Amino acid sequence: MLNVDGDVYIGGVPDLNSMTGGLHEENFIGCIGDIIFNGIKMDLMANAIDGRNVKTV
Repeated sequence: MLNVDGDVYIGGVPDLNSMTGGLHEENFIGCIGDIIFNGIKMDLMANAIDGRNVKTV
């Protein structure tokens, strides 16, 4: 179960070092096809607050 009081980042974060306390050196690199929460497929483009280098097929 995931409970958050803020934004959820999928694929990468704006300031990786400060958000992970230096535990990770690189953001996600690759392709995210589908994300399903509670059996519901999310429309990532419709629900996005912001995006960088986003390509759709």
